[in-house]
Amino acid sequence: MLSRRFGLIAAAGVLLTTGCSAAINAADKKSAPPPLLLSGFKAAYEMHHIKIGQAFTTVAIPRLHVDVTVVEGVSDQTLKSGAGHYANTPYPGHHGNVAIFGQRSSYGAPFAPLDQLRVGDQVTLRTPIDQETYDVVRPFGGHSNPWVTTPTDPTVLSQSGALSAGHFLTLITNASGGHWLVARLRMIARTAL
Repeated sequence: MLSRRFGLIAAAGVLLTTGCSAAINAADKKSAPPPLLLSGFKAAYEMHHIKIGQAFTTVAIPRLHVDVTVVEGVSDQTLKSGAGHYANTPYPGHHGNVAIFGQRSSYGAPFAPLDQLRVGDQVTLRTPIDQETYDVVRPFGGHSNPWVTTPTDPTVLSQSGALSAGHFLTLITNASGGHWLVARLRMIARTAL
């Protein structure tokens, strides 16, 4: 995460980094590297200031011919624009369990084929700062992957245990009977843009 590796100053939607966490004093200014300036959207992404309803990543599942925009939030209004990121989960690329919901039968049904995901299938997220590739993990915890559960299942959006230490992606869609269909993936590659 940029904010942990660099000294940051944020002002008026601009992120200014010194390239190191140590403060630059007057004697070091001549030899210091020039500041890296990230403006606008990239700065908002790095600082976790994406507005509800704002698009900030895409999800691509090549084998299933899925390529959809992801907006911040999962309300009915935001899901009209594509899939939605649960605001209480990490942004893509950050440690933890990133959770994204997409409808199967309405609002363009971006996750209609989610039940066809198989172990080893790859999913790509493209954010303002990088491209991340995730792999569908093997079944775990006594159920298949993807699996059907209730919307109140605390493991779906969990940030504890192994999910807090790694880079995980959970894709969620609606299933029959008011249930959810859930797929868990692990990051296998990350490329800066």
